[in-house]
Amino acid sequence: MLSNINLTDRSIELLHRRDISDTEINQFQQLLNDAQAEITNSGKSSKQVLQEMDSHELDLLKRANSLANSIQVTGLSDEGAANLLLQPDFSDRVDLNNDGIVEVGIGRSITFPPVNAPDSVKRAWDEATAGMSEGDMMSMQLHMHLAIYGVNIEGIASKTPLPPEQQWDAQHIQAMFADLYGGLEFAVNMDGWTEQHKMEKSFYERFEQALTTPTAAFAQVTPTSQNTESEQQANVESESDSSPESQLDSLMQLILDARMGLDRRKLDEIEEKIKAIENDSTLDPKTKKAMLEQLETQKQDVLDKARERIEQEEKLRSLQQQIATSIGIL
Repeated sequence: MLSNINLTDRSIELLHRRDISDTEINQFQQLLNDAQAEITNSGKSSKQVLQEMDSHELDLLKRANSLANSIQVTGLSDEGAANLLLQPDFSDRVDLNNDGIVEVGIGRSITFPPVNAPDSVKRAWDEATAGMSEGDMMSMQLHMHLAIYGVNIEGIASKTPLPPEQQWDAQHIQAMFADLYGGLEFAVNMDGWTEQHKMEKSFYERFEQALTTPTAAFAQVTPTSQNTESEQQANVESESDSSPESQLDSLMQLILDARMGLDRRKLDEIEEKIKAIENDSTLDPKTKKAMLEQLETQKQDVLDKARERIEQEEKLRSLQQQIATSIGIL
């Protein structure tokens, strides 16, 4: 367990958006460090440390972790308690039961790559998803989670999670992609080569290559190359907005958004408002934080609705594949 926590820039940004003042951010960081020191030095559990906190400290943890309800320590799992005392940006969160779901308080979030996965897997994911839209990436996160951990129905998972070192060894990576391509073949036989299926095939190929080619997975992108790529992408977008290819891409995006139930227009409007507020120097800091927090909540609501729809479709597809496998279709 960590003995000293320095909040990352991303964590501080999230705390500001949650209307946590600079003074409270300092208090929060000190609270985390005091808690980690006590866990390390006295051997107390995270739940025991939380039980010794006063109402003000628990309220600060609640707001810093963007929880809806007050923290009831007795109702927390060990994992939910531990993650309340770590970075808000998920950079050091833990998944103690290795189910691919991170508990923070009583909240549960699917994360992919899993927090327990080796760094090589996380780098391979970043490489494979580079340039993907937020909606497509969200779709693949859920898809990959269900492929590895199975469908969870009433708290019972259809697969037993493997230890990370076993899940991501060469043998199981090969078996994972065999299942993924087999599932894709089944889906294509049912629906044909939809744009979603083409996107999945392209992603599988990139992810597999990044996972099985160490030099590709471990390559570090320099700031210069990142800027160049961004500039090239910006130039392509500005020069081809009216081209037939661009129009086709826009149409395909609309089709994918419709499949996901994603309100792209609403999402774009929110993003534009966020940028405008961030660049508005006439707003006082407190008002700006409140407005940004409200917009972030609206954005999350749009994404959550799309996520729920994707999750239901992925669960249905996973069940269909399991049934097909059991009767020998695949």
